[in-house]
Amino acid sequence: MSGVLNYAFCLQLSDSGGNPSIEQQAYDAHRQARWPQPPAIQPPLRPMTYENPDHRIFVISHDCALGCTRMPHNDDCVIEHGNMVIESIYLDDQLARGSEMSRCVGFPHLEAQPYILDIDLDAFHSRKAIEPADPSTFYRLIRNSVAITVATEAECVDELKFDGEPIDCPLDS
Repeated sequence: MSGVLNYAFCLQLSDSGGNPSIEQQAYDAHRQARWPQPPAIQPPLRPMTYENPDHRIFVISHDCALGCTRMPHNDDCVIEHGNMVIESIYLDDQLARGSEMSRCVGFPHLEAQPYILDIDLDAFHSRKAIEPADPSTFYRLIRNSVAITVATEAECVDELKFDGEPIDCPLDS
């Protein structure tokens, strides 16, 4: 609100809606208008276009773990999705989605402008999430940021970790 920051691009595990593209909104409206009949048009394909959000915050989300084909999604999906939160394959996908959004407001790519990397520890729901097999994209984001903030939110870490996970966060001070 102070004008210090232009936009926020938030990667979120819990908001499957995020900022839907203009094409996705049109497809969803068409599908709903035809329900229960199948849609007469194909689902939209990337790249997509986005409206500039009034609050200047884009939420980048993904419905499930990358590559998941389960229908309906279930508890295994939630665990797989949570475990890949900083895996390079997941972050690269999220950054590509975010770059589609950023192009709609005049930025060629999310990493093209100086950025602050804000990490909320409650995004890590398991030991596997904390220790990714390929952290190279995460490390690049850290190296190239102008500043890093870390929100510990100890009570949220405890509340959101997967059952039986031996992770905790020191109490906020």
